[in-house]
Amino acid sequence: MDCCDQRRPCANCRNTEKECVYDASQDGRRKEVRKRRLDELEFRSNALDRLLLKLRNSSHAEARELIDLIKRDAPLEELLDFIERNPGELADETKRAVSASPPPPEGTGIRRMLAISELIDMPTFQVEAGPWTTVTSDSAFVSHVLSAYYNWFHWHYVNFDWELFLKAFKEKDLESPYCSPLLVNAVLGMGCMFSDHPSALGDSGDAETRGQHFYNEAQRLYELEGDRLTLANVQGFTILIM
Repeated sequence: MDCCDQRRPCANCRNTEKECVYDASQDGRRKEVRKRRLDELEFRSNALDRLLLKLRNSSHAEARELIDLIKRDAPLEELLDFIERNPGELADETKRAVSASPPPPEGTGIRRMLAISELIDMPTFQVEAGPWTTVTSDSAFVSHVLSAYYNWFHWHYVNFDWELFLKAFKEKDLESPYCSPLLVNAVLGMGCMFSDHPSALGDSGDAETRGQHFYNEAQRLYELEGDRLTLANVQGFTILIM
């Protein structure tokens, strides 16, 4: 792994007797990719939320036309064009929603995201934090973030078997080849990208640190492993480098 922990030499490089190189630009590129993905998902989730509102409150004829567009897999731009050609309070509201979200006022901190709590009353999965992470002992929060990962990211990037992973997670099976603390912390770090829970931030009030505390823990575990590779750790590593 090219990116170390900024300590010279880091634990991993000491163990492998390699030159310790920290590539800060690589870390910056990963954060930028995650931010772009988050912005796109936020944009689309807000669009879906408002389009559903539009369907629920439109006239029968207008709703039927919009449904026909959706059924033939019309792109979001075409749906926006339909809304623009159908004036009205609801159409204007929907059009604003699918327009690019403006940046937050200076000093306000976290941008609003569609909260998982707005979609479901309870997390999709109920799990216990231990023994998988030392970042938090709040099992309700871990369940929330794990569910966020599954609902918003896993369907798009499937790099491990969810059922086998979840079974080992719930059974607290540290010897399972399908789940490991490294993989869990990487998953929770990514899940934080889709949560507006205050605990999703590594530093309170700093949106740039979303999920960073879990990523740091996963990175620490990666360095402890050294050359010992397992299926679950490799899968966790692929999330870390995204």
